[in-house]
Amino acid sequence: EANGHKVVFRSGDIKNMYTELPHDVILEAVDWVIDNALAARRTRTSFLSVRRRGRRGVNFGANSCPSQMVQLDFQTIKDIVKYDLENCIFTVGDFRLRQHVGIPMGSPLSPVLAIILCAFFESRFLNSFPKTSRVLIRGWRYVDDVFMAMPDKALGSDLPIDIDSV
Repeated sequence: EANGHKVVFRSGDIKNMYTELPHDVILEAVDWVIDNALAARRTRTSFLSVRRRGRRGVNFGANSCPSQMVQLDFQTIKDIVKYDLENCIFTVGDFRLRQHVGIPMGSPLSPVLAIILCAFFESRFLNSFPKTSRVLIRGWRYVDDVFMAMPDKALGSDLPIDIDSV
């Protein structure tokens, strides 16, 4: 409590981070992140330049070293994600099974998709509050661990969700 205001703290762990992610919501979240990235930019660049080797080097639009970069348009990125989700195949004994819910922990796309989905739901959560309350909410996430702090006044009586379920 400070200056007569209480602060509510919550921490938690996102259960089954990879195994229960719904594919249709993942695709919706990928559309959302691309749309938001485009809206935040002044130009309407429709592709990314990705470095062929190494970890550094993803740019919106063209790059000065085209021989070192691959250009991926946003529709291709969406198609890659959709293909990856539709082809999550694993074996159990002699059986091959297709995964309809969740993403494989070993796929190179899985960590990125999980982070995009978390950002998508974080945005939905924050947008469920009035703007005057939204600016008072602070949250931090590291992979699947979450910590949140907000003044009790931000909660009010019109809280759109059960805070204990966050």
